[in-house]
Amino acid sequence: PEDWIKIIFEYICSTIKDFKYYYSREYNGTLVTVIPSKPGQIDRMGRMLEEIKHLNDERTESISFLTNILRFKIGAKSNKDLSARERLKNINEHLDINKNFKIDKKCVIVIDDVVTTGSSLYSAYKLFKSLGAASVKCMALTKSISK
Repeated sequence: PEDWIKIIFEYICSTIKDFKYYYSREYNGTLVTVIPSKPGQIDRMGRMLEEIKHLNDERTESISFLTNILRFKIGAKSNKDLSARERLKNINEHLDINKNFKIDKKCVIVIDDVVTTGSSLYSAYKLFKSLGAASVKCMALTKSISK
């Protein structure tokens, strides 16, 4: 929904102010990305990020909105019927980062649609930090409520 797009955009803008304040000496811009869909699934989050990207204004001059920096390798399973431990293993083995993008000293915002165990966001966090991100903020649109 359009209201969600605006709310997410405002969250990104307020987070960037924090980045610029806390990382003023090291701040090398902000990268905003999403947890990608598994191979063969519709890329809803990528589409959403493209809509957010078009709301740019003077607050977003130092932002790169990238839908293709993270990807799932072929063989990634749907997490739907996996236990928390199996989800983490599946994500750790299949979530990959496009190393052609410079991450060093960037502040990164990663958005996921649903958080159940946190495996996708946790794995993305670790990948970005391992490549030298100054800070990684994770955001989920909703939390799964299960038994």
